[in-house]
Amino acid sequence: MTNKYRLTDRRVAEILARAEICDDSVLTDYADIAAAMREIQEYRKSSPAQRDVIAERQRQIGAEGWTPERDDSYRSGELVLAACCYAEYSGVRGVGDSPVKWPWGDEWWKPQGKRRNLVKAAALLLAEIERLDRREKADNDQ
Repeated sequence: MTNKYRLTDRRVAEILARAEICDDSVLTDYADIAAAMREIQEYRKSSPAQRDVIAERQRQIGAEGWTPERDDSYRSGELVLAACCYAEYSGVRGVGDSPVKWPWGDEWWKPQGKRRNLVKAAALLLAEIERLDRREKADNDQ
């Protein structure tokens, strides 16, 4: 399909407006739907590893309660330390004593094998990067 026939968000909005079949609220809804569709397309382009890291980060937030607000309370490198522990002990399975560097209680140490531990490590690093970004934004907003 050539670009001439490709329907962009703007082109669809123009067509709908010309047809007078919608008002501004429909155009806003369409823009939201189009944005969501673009996000889905980008997600599909990502590798299984990227998707697993994002899914793990979402699981950490939803299932474990490691919300961005909670992450913001960690200012001594706890998220990085936890990520390092999972990466360093990537071949470990099962619950046992946590590594000496582990920043939290033993109940939070849940190694599950090489790939899974590396996914957890990457998700924890993502959480730290997001924390730094929020902090920088807050500092710039002041």
